[in-house]
Amino acid sequence: MALLHALLNTVLPVFILAGLGWMARRLLKIEVKDPARLTMYVLTPGLIMNAILTSRMGGSEVGKVLGFALLLCGAMILITLLLSRLLGWNQVESSAAVLSTAFMNAANYGLPVVLLAFGQEGFNRAAVYVVPSSLLMYSVAVFYAARGRLDWRGAVAAIFKLPLVWASAVALAVRLLGIPVPDPVLKPIGMLANAAFVVAILLLGMQVAQIRLRGAGLKISIATVLRLVISPLVAMLFVAWLRPDPLTGKVLVLEAAMPASVNTMLFAVEFGAEPDQVSGAVMATTVLSMLTVTFWVWFLQR
Repeated sequence: MALLHALLNTVLPVFILAGLGWMARRLLKIEVKDPARLTMYVLTPGLIMNAILTSRMGGSEVGKVLGFALLLCGAMILITLLLSRLLGWNQVESSAAVLSTAFMNAANYGLPVVLLAFGQEGFNRAAVYVVPSSLLMYSVAVFYAARGRLDWRGAVAAIFKLPLVWASAVALAVRLLGIPVPDPVLKPIGMLANAAFVVAILLLGMQVAQIRLRGAGLKISIATVLRLVISPLVAMLFVAWLRPDPLTGKVLVLEAAMPASVNTMLFAVEFGAEPDQVSGAVMATTVLSMLTVTFWVWFLQR
């Protein structure tokens, strides 16, 4: 009964909204590019700023979130590369596997689920986690997609062009310096955060609607197990080691259970890193996450 409650009240609402986004893309032929740019450059920075400015997390807790993000990403990359070597995959295949397993959909999918599962305080913690998660995706993930052809200066420059980086820096500076934020400024930031919640889920459905499944069945299956099963288990080990606040720990494990990020599919296409394999993993993990994420919500809410 508790599992059904977790499905109906936490996971299913996200899939219903994502389904509307899927239908909008397929039936209305709405292009993904414009809402994606709006989300990246306007809504997500507002969401991150709102979370940092309103969060009650202390500096040490933020440090643990950052440390967790680095540890989890590194561990999943190491596990994936070791398994790839055992299976005799070439460099391109192993790089595609890393894209599918080490980088989760922490924002578009993770934030709404965390909000529904753990409320505003949990959501604020998840939003803080999105910052290092996004930075790792736009640096480490790009490196693995380009593997051997990456211009490091271009990659670093691209990171600092991300609005969420500057939004995070400004919000953290305001918090650390104790600068009061007037309501006429704080209210529109909060409105952007609320808008980001819905638009991000719709965008997820629109992005998934573009995926076409072709081949690489075994590699997709292995990536799905690593992303949906192994990742949250590894996350539990790191949470036990870092000992964050109990709510923070639950949020981090739940974020670690999210499906593969749609953005990695875009990187794979751009750099020719087995795009069919990565797209298949994104689709498979997103669909099956209805079951696995439901389990983790139920498990963590006990």
